[in-house]
Amino acid sequence: MSVNKKKIYFRFGLVMLWMVVIFMFSMQNGDQSSGTSGQLLERIGEWIGIDLIHLPIMDTLQFIVRKSAHMFSYFVLGILSYRAVILLQPLKPYRYAALITVLYACSDELHQLFVPGRSGQIQDVLIDSMGMLIGFAIIYLINSIKNKRTNHN
Repeated sequence: MSVNKKKIYFRFGLVMLWMVVIFMFSMQNGDQSSGTSGQLLERIGEWIGIDLIHLPIMDTLQFIVRKSAHMFSYFVLGILSYRAVILLQPLKPYRYAALITVLYACSDELHQLFVPGRSGQIQDVLIDSMGMLIGFAIIYLINSIKNKRTNHN
């Protein structure tokens, strides 16, 4: 199978670009990170008409937002990695895409150990991995639907 090199470079370029996005968010110190999640909650509160910022559960809401951001970031990275890897390794793309994604999650947590007010946590690698697995499940479902349509025609 001959694969277009431009397509390979493009897809792996998207993986690298998304890794840079994750890295940039990880560079935010603890106060900046909390501020970002606080701003998001403020916007959501405005949208639904509730002052979320002054609720007694604000810390819990910020925790949920931060962990959801982790999950979403690695959901996207998992899908991008799969789409890149499948061009080069069509037999076991999930395995190699998972390796890329989880190793990057580990390196991201290591990086956060050196950012003031942040900490590297194994729990976050597990949350990141859950995001990746959700992305893989969606890919699997889409591929299954495509295969059923192809086999019925």
